[in-house]
Amino acid sequence: MVTDASGQPLAAVASTALPCQLLRAWLTELQGSDSPDARAHWWRESHWLPRGEVPGALLRATVAHVDAALPAAVAAAAGRCSGLEFWTQRRPTGSSMQLHWDCDEEHAQRHGELRSPLLSVVLYLDDHGGPTLVLDQRPPEALGRMVRASLVWPHAGAMAVFEGSLLHGVCGLGGAPTAAPQGVAASGRCHLRSSLRHTLLFNYWRERPLEMPPLPEVLVPHIVPPCEAPIREEVPRRAEPRRVFADGGAVRRTLWTRCGADGGALVADGGEGCGTSERRELVLGMFDRHVSLAMELPPIEYRGQQLDEFETVVSVRESDATEQGPHTAVSAIGTASTRERDLAVRSPHKRVLQSGPSALETSVSPARTRVPPLNLEPVAWDETFLSEQQAWVASGL
Repeated sequence: MVTDASGQPLAAVASTALPCQLLRAWLTELQGSDSPDARAHWWRESHWLPRGEVPGALLRATVAHVDAALPAAVAAAAGRCSGLEFWTQRRPTGSSMQLHWDCDEEHAQRHGELRSPLLSVVLYLDDHGGPTLVLDQRPPEALGRMVRASLVWPHAGAMAVFEGSLLHGVCGLGGAPTAAPQGVAASGRCHLRSSLRHTLLFNYWRERPLEMPPLPEVLVPHIVPPCEAPIREEVPRRAEPRRVFADGGAVRRTLWTRCGADGGALVADGGEGCGTSERRELVLGMFDRHVSLAMELPPIEYRGQQLDEFETVVSVRESDATEQGPHTAVSAIGTASTRERDLAVRSPHKRVLQSGPSALETSVSPARTRVPPLNLEPVAWDETFLSEQQAWVASGL
């Protein structure tokens, strides 16, 4: 296992699965969420859940499960957070998500300081898609050094937990889905039919991020009866074996090590020979910059494991590298026009929908939105906030 100095893994995987009734309820709610008339359509935007005042039975039951499944080392500190940021993601199984740091973007743009949540939680609602990549890389740390990394594979009901200031993203699956290893049979877990990768995301915050709206009553999800009709398929399903989640059992890990004394290619435990790893370029996409990062990863291939653990060197593609800055160890990444386009997506006009479940204040992005040029100076990491947060966590242990 790849651990830090305290012996803690980079990303923890809970051994207790989300109950099947809650899984079905979330997948039922997420059906048809491409329509603005569906409340799930608006969950792709972050909403605030105050601690002790989580609305709706489904969200309360889900947050209670997440709280109970947190590692003991952080559970006490998480319990003293003021609330949680909540949103959902739905993406095709072959789709990747750029690397990024979760942060209070409004605070960063106002004050030029980057603040992260205490913890980040990914709750997988199905078995589809590629793994979550977590890297032991924080914004103030220089790139180009060897860092720990984890790939957490989606399994229905499984939950991944990692420090909120870590760099992370999603690696999409290439080609046809891969089979589970021979001899691994399907468990009795509720298997939900869908060809999209569905996840619930929760960030634990000490303080509510600036201008993060609460979840309005009209958007509160509901629990459906356990005998609800089967969930229809929204995308033609490819033949894919069921992934196995060992509910209550040990997490299945694959540890990758360097082949050879000179730090060669990654090779899995028990593997023969070298050269099994892949050199990949992944996009780092933040609200104020884009850059291509290169690193060596294990093959993005499901072989029955829940967690791949390894070490890798994260470096900036030479054409994107400039002088070092405090945010990503590269300064003023990308062009102003690129960042203006990104901000346009995050700065939509407001209107009120009178159709659907109720009158909702919603965001509608016009085809073109003019935004002022962004400051090209890199946003600095809030070192005081980071040290206070680490001391705050330690005080609860």
